[in-house]
Amino acid sequence: MNDPEKKPALLRPQIILAAWLILFCVLFSFSKAPETLNRLFDDLALSQFHRKVDSQLLLISIDDNSLSQLGQWPWSRALHAQLIDRLSKSEVKAVALDIVLTEPAKAPTEDKALADAISTARMPVFLPAIQADRANLPGLRNGWLTPSETLKSKPGQWVDIGVHVDPDGILRSLKTPQNDAGAMPSLSWAMAHSALPQISPQAAGVWHIPFAGPGGSVPAVSYVDVLKGQVPKSLLAGKLVFVGATAAGLQDLFITPGGGYMPGVEVHAQATDALLKNLHYRHLSTAWSWVLAVLAVIGLLRLFGHSASRQLALGVLMFILAILGIMWIGVAAKGVFIAPAQALFAVLMVYPLWSWQRLEWVSRFASEQLEKLHPDRALGNLFGWSAPRSLHAAEDPLSAKLRTIEALHTLIGESETFFRTILEEHPHPVMIADTHHRLVKLNELARQQFALTEGATLPEFLGSDTWNSLLTAHESQELTLQVQSGQSRIFSAQAFSIASGKNQFTLLLLIDRTEERTLQQQRDDTIRFLSHDLRAPQSSILAMIDDARERTSESDNWPLLDKIAAAARRTLSMAQGFLEAQRAEHNTVNLTEVQINNLALEAIYQASANAKRAGVTLTLEENNALYYVQGDHELLARVLQNLLDNAIKYSPAKGRVWVRLSTNHEQSPGMVAIEVEDEGPGIPATQREQIFKPFVQGDAPKGDKGIGLGLHFVQQVARQLGGNVACLASPMGGALFRLELPCTDVESL
Repeated sequence: MNDPEKKPALLRPQIILAAWLILFCVLFSFSKAPETLNRLFDDLALSQFHRKVDSQLLLISIDDNSLSQLGQWPWSRALHAQLIDRLSKSEVKAVALDIVLTEPAKAPTEDKALADAISTARMPVFLPAIQADRANLPGLRNGWLTPSETLKSKPGQWVDIGVHVDPDGILRSLKTPQNDAGAMPSLSWAMAHSALPQISPQAAGVWHIPFAGPGGSVPAVSYVDVLKGQVPKSLLAGKLVFVGATAAGLQDLFITPGGGYMPGVEVHAQATDALLKNLHYRHLSTAWSWVLAVLAVIGLLRLFGHSASRQLALGVLMFILAILGIMWIGVAAKGVFIAPAQALFAVLMVYPLWSWQRLEWVSRFASEQLEKLHPDRALGNLFGWSAPRSLHAAEDPLSAKLRTIEALHTLIGESETFFRTILEEHPHPVMIADTHHRLVKLNELARQQFALTEGATLPEFLGSDTWNSLLTAHESQELTLQVQSGQSRIFSAQAFSIASGKNQFTLLLLIDRTEERTLQQQRDDTIRFLSHDLRAPQSSILAMIDDARERTSESDNWPLLDKIAAAARRTLSMAQGFLEAQRAEHNTVNLTEVQINNLALEAIYQASANAKRAGVTLTLEENNALYYVQGDHELLARVLQNLLDNAIKYSPAKGRVWVRLSTNHEQSPGMVAIEVEDEGPGIPATQREQIFKPFVQGDAPKGDKGIGLGLHFVQQVARQLGGNVACLASPMGGALFRLELPCTDVESL
């Protein structure tokens, strides 16, 4: 998943993990553990690569058999002289005496005999020298304890027999020191040089021995057998002979890699074998170990960003095997040992640190999500939710969170069941679609009426144009749909957008309006019929009354005619009110630009005759401005007429009615206010909202009661035009009706 926004979120825990690793690795490096572990791996690696030693090598062992036959150690040096003579006659290639001869023999003739044997030998004979740190030792020259004076006839044959034992007591290397007089060649290099003169000079320092095997890997014969001539000349000819102690009692045994003891003389012999075969075993610097550790950690961190927990555990195991494999290949192929302890420690620490960090992250994330998921009071009360007491107790926080998650899971399950029941029990078809307009959920009623299932697309069901219209309209629309029975029914359809996290859904609600629209049509037909049947006879009555007045001069009948005319006009007004209410409720308006000032003058002119009969004065206050609105001129004229008729009806004789036009940008910005105020008895505050309901009216003081549709009509028109109407108390005690409409323009006079 290549989401750029998520990379920092993934990188941050890896950086924190790397910082912890660096800290632990630094602490680890200051301990003795890396050195100990690396030595262990070093020994294991070497112990797996045994080889057959060079056939030129032969040990002459000062063993228990020789000690039992030749007597207690040390022996007379005359015996060593006899051994060298016999080896010379057997035509050996070189002899190394791994016997310390730094002190003179008790009998001077012994040293002379040995010196003569060495000088007359046909092969080089190497005598051991020992490096000494104490300058006051007798016989010390240039930092070396060399053989006694009698044996110093051939100084070129002195060799260093020093070995390097590690702090754990295991011998793994030779140490060739350097002093002011120069480096002393090691015994092993001197013997190898005797067989291969072209061998490179040995540098001073520690040289790791690639052992051929455990003690006993080099062929050996007993000292006493060679001395007595019991070893065939063919076995000795051309050999590189190492003479030294192998008996345990002589205490010249060392622990070597792989376990077990090895005599010091065999250590030199196996080192010579490695030199003859040009086998070198060296340790890379610690820096390479850290490079290997860094590469392993980087690889694991990259793996941790894209793998599951089980894969990570397997990845750690694979990296451990890879590190050990690199170490094994280095030793086997190149004789190079890369210390793996640092890399193994880093890799082994990655998983627990990552697990700990992940656990911390999960715990913190769980806390945050629990805060978000904590149900509100209403939902909690609905399902009997209460936070587990462990959240507030002094116990393991993680256990408390897990218990809370378990409780919330139960709550969510109950909520899901609850809302699924609501969906299924809804009395109307309900459908839920995803961002691709495919149905993901619908109730059983929708399935039955329209034969739909999950996966169906709403554009295909409703038509693309209809569906797009519903999505953009944000209001209900009436659709005619065919149900499964084959009938066409009228539905009120509305689409609602529902955001759920990053997912977007659309809920489609279909309400069957077929019966409602049928009843409405019947009501409208009835109202139109009644209105027509009421208006036609009343108009005829008024015409006949006017005709009767013109034909007769008997004024005594006029009061009766006036009463009949008033009743007819009231009936006409009732019919007109029904028609106007029907028109207002059905949104049949024709919008044009209407100048309110002219509209007010027209209304006052139309009401002037009525006002004159009632003895009421009408006054217009225009505030020196012309006001324009978008509206239906005919409906607005009727609105003002209704307000003026009400004001005149409730005003006392010689009263006044004011019509005011103004704007109030602070209280109602962008609106023009039309106020009609009278000096009548006013309307109680408790009735000021009720009078806008149909068929509700106040008490007319003059007995001229209407049917209660005039103010309802005013409210309906105001709402359709985006305005409102309110009844307020007049400062003069009467009623004040304020009609506010959206103002499109104002012209100053």
